[in-house]
Amino acid sequence: MKLKVHHQLLAMGLSPNELKVYCYLMSCATDGIAIVRAGRIAERCQISRATVQTACSSMAAKGVLSKVKRYADGHLIANAYHLSTFTGRFFMLDADAAVFGLSGSVFTTYLALLSHRGRNGKAFPSLRKLAVALRLCRNTIISAIRQLVSLKLVVKAALRSGKHNLYMIFSLKEKTKEKELPSVHGNSSSKSASQNTFYFTHKVSCVTAFVKTKTFFSQVVQFLDNLPLPTLLPKREKSKIQSKCRRIGVRVKRVVQKMFCGYNFNIRQKFPSFFFQVGDDICDGT
Repeated sequence: MKLKVHHQLLAMGLSPNELKVYCYLMSCATDGIAIVRAGRIAERCQISRATVQTACSSMAAKGVLSKVKRYADGHLIANAYHLSTFTGRFFMLDADAAVFGLSGSVFTTYLALLSHRGRNGKAFPSLRKLAVALRLCRNTIISAIRQLVSLKLVVKAALRSGKHNLYMIFSLKEKTKEKELPSVHGNSSSKSASQNTFYFTHKVSCVTAFVKTKTFFSQVVQFLDNLPLPTLLPKREKSKIQSKCRRIGVRVKRVVQKMFCGYNFNIRQKFPSFFFQVGDDICDGT
């Protein structure tokens, strides 16, 4: 199931737990009304019942939702939550149980990265922009991104000093999506599941290897372009050394571009634009 999460919701200033509870209510809602027990929300979001009640009260005070108590035979039953309607830009979120099992800061950071994700699956927001938008400190954002990387939901697709990092964002559906692969032992469900896991792991590993290689050669090119030379060296000798370094840097750029654009991994079929973008980045000297 996919949820339509509007950018306006992220701009409401909700806390991480409030945002996670609201997204879970969206997954349970029918015509904007979610009828669910607080205990079930706490179980699915892996937070305490008191945290759920505090989050709902805070969101009701902010006008994001309204809670209506329901009774049957004089006994209190599941509350009804009337969710507010948002308009404008939105992005899609896979409403999977594992997503709501993430901690509040990790879930919020994942939503923020999804909101910046383009059609090619790439996003490049700065850490400062994420911290301001989510009202979290920089170290919390860095820790959340590391957890997302360990879960293979995010891959750092470029490590550029002085510039914003480039992230490739995956969804849990992409991790569990079935892909038919040739098998000599038949097509049993357990073997196909293991093949799918291997394919996704191999795909992410290839991206990581490309990123590390591209980052290394980019640093080499930057070093050659800004080679530190002794101050007492004659100007003529400096110009000779700098010209030689520039020529070497140009050759390195050409070789690396051919290597990145010509190497044929299975992942290139999934993300062809990424590899050509890597080559273009190196040509531009980034």
